[in-house]
Amino acid sequence: MAGSRRAPPRVIPIHPATLQGKGWRTPPDLSFLNDIGTVPVTLTEVTRLAAHVPILFRKTGHRVEPLAIYRLFEGQAHSFLEADNRLRRTARPLAAALYPFVALPGKAPGELCLGFDRGADPQNSLLIPEWEDDARAFFTPEGKPDPTIFRVSKALAKLQTALAQARKAAEMLDQAGCLVPVKAEDQGRIRPDFWSVHRPTLDALRGDTLTDLQHTGALALAYAHLTSLEPLRALLAAGIGKPGQPATPTTSQSSGEDAEMEGFLAVLAQDLGEDGFDEL
Repeated sequence: MAGSRRAPPRVIPIHPATLQGKGWRTPPDLSFLNDIGTVPVTLTEVTRLAAHVPILFRKTGHRVEPLAIYRLFEGQAHSFLEADNRLRRTARPLAAALYPFVALPGKAPGELCLGFDRGADPQNSLLIPEWEDDARAFFTPEGKPDPTIFRVSKALAKLQTALAQARKAAEMLDQAGCLVPVKAEDQGRIRPDFWSVHRPTLDALRGDTLTDLQHTGALALAYAHLTSLEPLRALLAAGIGKPGQPATPTTSQSSGEDAEMEGFLAVLAQDLGEDGFDEL
């Protein structure tokens, strides 16, 4: 349309040229998971998450990835957020600990660069002018990445490697014929691109196939997924799995620790350490 202006991209690469005069802030709570809806998970955290959050699989061509499910439909309330939008630590994936930092494809094949998700609400963006009181720096005055950005970049690179291993395990389950679309009775309540493990097929596996699944972590992933169906059934039984159901109003409370950079780094370090990323 003539005269229309395109909205700026939500996720932008972290580069001095794109972020001149800008700073960033952490989310005041975890309500951003309402907006994201699904979060990819690693093999080291999937067992921990499965007791609290549904784990399903999404297939895109030959690519299969395990996802923690925080919303089944647009506008649906996040059933795992407490009243003040604080998710229990045991139910929070590593990718959520790194938010609003995400991986973006680089120029070269397989290359990744650090991106920043400014958030869904332009009136409450996480990307703010650098002179605001709560603004955090992306770069030092010399133009180098701020130490926090450097640590986040290292953590994100390790996370991407771990997520690739989880995708490989999920693809092995698919190649073994273990993944099927969600049950017919759940169609219409669960997005059709979600897949589940077919328990009889999994239980019938023998020999080298079963051994390979065990050695790669795919078998543990399958059983974690099956465990996670309990919170999924609870989610549906509570009536939340209804298309069009409005989201529950959320609050924006935050403790001083979570609002401060020291809190962000402490939570990040603790989450990474608990899931095998203790080098950071």
